[in-house]
Amino acid sequence: MVNLGMSDPPPLTLEEVQRLAGDPEAAARQALALLLTLLAEDEELRAWTNDALQTIASPPDELANTLCQHCEHASPVVASWSCKLLGRLGGSNAKHQSALAGTLAKHPNTGVRQQAALALSEMGELTPTSLEALRQASVSDDARLQRIATSTLEKLAA
Repeated sequence: MVNLGMSDPPPLTLEEVQRLAGDPEAAARQALALLLTLLAEDEELRAWTNDALQTIASPPDELANTLCQHCEHASPVVASWSCKLLGRLGGSNAKHQSALAGTLAKHPNTGVRQQAALALSEMGELTPTSLEALRQASVSDDARLQRIATSTLEKLAA
């Protein structure tokens, strides 16, 4: 699992996050700091951070590699949001898909695996590795993961 590194920005304050929740463009620029803030102990701060992250239509392209790494984060909430934001970038980038497919196949948290499958459904043409990860997830013991993967595969076949 990947942990956030020493070069990462410090977590944000409640006031900063509240401001970002009302400014989607600024929130997108602060996406990495928002991810770090999800690790805060303060429940209200985490709730506002989720609100701010939800406003981001698409994170900056330069965060893609960091998001790929954080898809494997030990914190399920950081990993899940990293997958979600990576999916919002869309496109058919093989490196992004590889990170999501790896998370789908191997992350120990089922919710993170579900989010990786959802993110793959937002990508363009999927790589063979991504398709195989979705096929394996379509026979998962988890009914929701199974449904998400099956739905994505059916959408691609249509």
